[in-house]
Amino acid sequence: MKKYLVIGNPIKHSLSPQLHNHWIKENNIDAIYNKKQLSLDEIKSYLAKIGDKELYAYGVYQIESDGKSLFLKIEGDEETIMGLPIKQIKEYLNTI
Repeated sequence: MKKYLVIGNPIKHSLSPQLHNHWIKENNIDAIYNKKQLSLDEIKSYLAKIGDKELYAYGVYQIESDGKSLFLKIEGDEETIMGLPIKQIKEYLNTI
C-alpha cells in the first residue's frame, strides 16, 4: 500500500485527505492519504533550510534532501516517495 501525507500546523482543518482518499478509492488504488501536525519549531527549522523557489513546488517536502527529517519512516517506490501522481490528480479534478 502506498502512503501519502500532508503536513502542517494547524492541520486538523485540512480537507486534503478527504479529497485524495476519495479519488484513491474511486480509482481502486491501494493507497491512503493522511495528515500530520508538526510543531511550529519543526516547520520553522525546515523552512529555514529551503529556498523560496521550493516553497512554490508541489514537492515542497524536498524528500531527496532535508525533507527526510520530517518523517519517521519512508518506504515505497519513487512515485510514492516523491509525491502524488500529479497527472492523475489533475485528470480527476477536471471530472468534478
